[in-house]
Amino acid sequence: MPEKHNVERRERYTKAVEQLGSKEAPVRIGGVYTLVGLVDEWLLDENLDYAEKVREGQVIINNLCACIRSSFALAFHYNELTQDSPIAEGLYKNREQEFYTDKAALESEANIRLSILKEIHNRLQGPDKNSREHGQTLNTTSREAPSSTP
Repeated sequence: MPEKHNVERRERYTKAVEQLGSKEAPVRIGGVYTLVGLVDEWLLDENLDYAEKVREGQVIINNLCACIRSSFALAFHYNELTQDSPIAEGLYKNREQEFYTDKAALESEANIRLSILKEIHNRLQGPDKNSREHGQTLNTTSREAPSSTP
């Protein structure tokens, strides 16, 4: 029975990673929350030994951290896109519609990345803010290439 749960988790993992790569922000954020939930499931699974729990959860954390570290072209125009309207001598001069489209895309991307950071932070804090149960097992500084399956 535990192996059935592991297969099901891996299937959800694969779908969530695909969602994380979507161009649509709501789909991507759904992938983020699915992945975060899967980390919790792996770490709390009493049928697994400690090393396997950590290994499975770490693959997902590596993917989420890789998402945060990935380049996002609009970030290079952050100073201009965080203004209320296009600036007179900026990249978006005479391109107001494109400015607002790119501004919304930048805000969506920032919100997705911030959600990842908040979820990881919450787990490092533990359920009662004093416990570091999950935080002691997961490494958020790894620069290893994420595996394709947990």
